[in-house]
Amino acid sequence: MIRRLIALLWLALAPAALAAEPAPPLEPRTVLALYDGLEEDDPRFTPLHRFIDMPLGHLGLRLRYRDIATSLPDPAELEGIRGVVTWFVGDSMPDPMGFIGWVEAVTARGIPVVVIGQTGIGADMAGRATPQADQERFFRALGFDYDGDSTYLSYGVKVLRKDPALVEFERPLPPVLPPFLHLRPLPGAEAGSFLVVGRPDNPESESHVVALTTRGGYVATGFTHYFNERLQQLQWYLNPFDFFRRAFRTDALPKPDTTTLSGRRIYYSHVDGDGWNNVSEIRDPDNREERLTAPEVIERFAVAPYPDLPVTMGIVAAEVHADWQGTERGRKAARALLAHPQVEAGSHSFSHPFEWSFFAEYSIEKELPYLERTGAAERFKQRYLAKLGLTGRPVGTAEGTDSGRYDVPRAYLDYPFDMEQEITGAVAVIEALAPPGKKVELFQWSGDTRPYPAFLKRLREVGLPNINGGDTRLDSEYPSTAWVAPLARQVAGELQVYASNSNENTYTDLWHDRFFGFRGLVETLRNTELPRRLKPVNVYYHTYSGEKRASLKALTDNLDWARGQSLAPIPASRFARIVEGFFTTELEALGPRRWRVAQRGALNTLRFDGAEALAVDPAGSEGVLGWNRHAGSLYVALDPAAPAPVVALGPAAGGPCVAGVPSLIEARWPVRGLESMAGGFAFEAQGFGAGEMRWCAGAPGRYRIAADGAEPLAAEAGPEGVLAFTLPGGGIDGVAVTVVREAGS
Repeated sequence: MIRRLIALLWLALAPAALAAEPAPPLEPRTVLALYDGLEEDDPRFTPLHRFIDMPLGHLGLRLRYRDIATSLPDPAELEGIRGVVTWFVGDSMPDPMGFIGWVEAVTARGIPVVVIGQTGIGADMAGRATPQADQERFFRALGFDYDGDSTYLSYGVKVLRKDPALVEFERPLPPVLPPFLHLRPLPGAEAGSFLVVGRPDNPESESHVVALTTRGGYVATGFTHYFNERLQQLQWYLNPFDFFRRAFRTDALPKPDTTTLSGRRIYYSHVDGDGWNNVSEIRDPDNREERLTAPEVIERFAVAPYPDLPVTMGIVAAEVHADWQGTERGRKAARALLAHPQVEAGSHSFSHPFEWSFFAEYSIEKELPYLERTGAAERFKQRYLAKLGLTGRPVGTAEGTDSGRYDVPRAYLDYPFDMEQEITGAVAVIEALAPPGKKVELFQWSGDTRPYPAFLKRLREVGLPNINGGDTRLDSEYPSTAWVAPLARQVAGELQVYASNSNENTYTDLWHDRFFGFRGLVETLRNTELPRRLKPVNVYYHTYSGEKRASLKALTDNLDWARGQSLAPIPASRFARIVEGFFTTELEALGPRRWRVAQRGALNTLRFDGAEALAVDPAGSEGVLGWNRHAGSLYVALDPAAPAPVVALGPAAGGPCVAGVPSLIEARWPVRGLESMAGGFAFEAQGFGAGEMRWCAGAPGRYRIAADGAEPLAAEAGPEGVLAFTLPGGGIDGVAVTVVREAGS
């Protein structure tokens, strides 16, 4: 009877007890990036975005930009913030005293504050200097002692101590060092001094110009990087990866990774449709009297021969629409390209805006003057006037107007600008040229690639991911990781995804010279793979690469190089979705070295750096496809079929496989839905080209591999249980695969 009463009481209380159980804590991934909007009105042009966003993204962190000229968050509201970073370009701000108090409150809560370059606290906007005692308070909050002194004339100053892992990363320090404040870590707050300078004969001149404390860190102005504005030369003195790794203590943090899928480096390609109606210097091989158009060249020589390499074709709707600038020949070329199974339909807008900010507050009157500049036909002008109800009114001239870096705000002025037409109107035009069922999957930014918030918001509402901007280079012309762009640009709560590599424009002097230049892309692709994988392989170009023999050869050389690598080819829209997932991913800490991955969208890889001694613990994990290693990092492939997988790590135990546990090592085709079964395993896969794969089969022996619509294969797993096989092409629509160990094997 007593036992029954206890059982009834437990049943009554259990729901309340479960409801009260606290949720697992989240690993903080957000770094608050403070900038002064009075100095820099767009976060895109801040040093935070240009230099810090990418290294922090590689470390698994996402920036949240905040303009100190508007307000600062209440320190009590910084739950989930891993740290704060500043890189001000001036030494004044609206309220330096308020900012000093804010930093004191933040570091008192255990949130590190890292100051790069100018502190911003020297004076207020009226020029009133901040008292010395308050500047000392500021540095004490960061864990430094500041004696109020500085060295401006640094002749005779020497490097007293340096850590080669943190300084002289890409370039030696200059012979004459920059000026510096005299700072030293407070006793008991030291976490690492990586560059100490001063006069050898004067200990009082010593300063720790690159240092971390238990409360934050500091890098003095001039000690971050070298920049020659005239020559556009840029290189790091500081190693930003190692510095921020230590500053924000990311060693044990799982890194959501956007470079890798199913254990292989991602490949994607996309084309902006500029130059659709341009005539090429290349002639039709079947009719030497006929010169091909640029898209016809791309279709024949860069798409049709590469069914194993997906490509997203971003068409400018105005260049194929009969009422704008389209021709029947151009529409035929679009149909031919979109008919290829490996070609994804994309939109490069309707009228190809050059300067997106021009259209944030658009009016027809604002654009009328540019019609004279373009020499638009009178019938086009009358379309504008009819919209205004002003038929017959003289059209204005372009005198006194300026649209920035372009002569006109967009390429095609045939009709007034309409945001809905640029999005859904362009989609309708392009889908009408595609095979039935093929939809536009991606929006590709044109012009200055600086969209305004309302346009981004509307794309999100209609479900179109977006891409472009960034222009990553890492080669002999741009020999610095500072030229490697971040993942994305944040715009008023919306997200603009950057392309992973630059297009042929930057290799050909903006399409004026060196038309062979795009062959230099491979150098960037190699340099962003080692010593650390920073970017996927992205072959990004314009239709006009089909105009010149040299540019076509450069393009196909890049495609041939990619074809020879071990990659995971996917459509460009999928990469854009993966980047979106990076920003939404939440990591729930379930215990030591064990996490649940939530809200990840299309992102399906976690990376652990410096993980040579660690491996996935299958017994404590759920929804994990497998794992692979590259450059000292452990890449864990998550199963897209698992809504909230769990990853647990344990000590590495020798070989790549765990007995009795089927797991993926690498695959060209993305894999999902892994299931163990008697004597083997099953999964689904979808991809381009031949389906090369390596698995840990669970046990040595001979296996039979059966896939939809293909003859069964047989392959042998060696003593370690590694099983390699290749599914034949034809996986674009997806296949179900079973792998079963043969009886008696």
